[in-house]
Amino acid sequence: MPKFQFLTAIVSLASLLTACETTGDPRAGGLFGWSQSKAQARQDDLRRQIDESNRESQTEQQQTAAMQAQQRGLQSEVGDLQAQLNASLAENHRLEAQLRDLARRKKLADSDLKRVQSELAANTRLTTLAQAAPPGARIDDREPSTAVQYANQRLNREILRLLDK
Repeated sequence: MPKFQFLTAIVSLASLLTACETTGDPRAGGLFGWSQSKAQARQDDLRRQIDESNRESQTEQQQTAAMQAQQRGLQSEVGDLQAQLNASLAENHRLEAQLRDLARRKKLADSDLKRVQSELAANTRLTTLAQAAPPGARIDDREPSTAVQYANQRLNREILRLLDK
């Protein structure tokens, strides 16, 4: 009987060894399940994954750099437009002071005074809109600073016309 048990043990061991799957992962397969070709294929696959991740990372970095450059350009443009708007607002205040002085010195006729006051009120509303306008907004189909400049020019012409009277 011991021969039979020995034979059974050998047959069982042989069938277990042949039933083991070979693998390229050193964490699985143990001593008899190791396959050099599968390990090499696994390493090649991992290298491809790393290369792909690196390419994606480089692409993302390039896109980030391009967006940052675009953002700097837009911030510069916003700064330029804000400077134009501030200059127009300063001109608006100067014109308002000139108009008040003119009205006080000349004692304008009621019709002239009402017309100039109407222009001034429209200019003041436009100035308020321009100050509150978000970047990229348009007023009367113009940039806010251009709209204020246009209104200032109109008010200035009216003041000059009244001064010529």
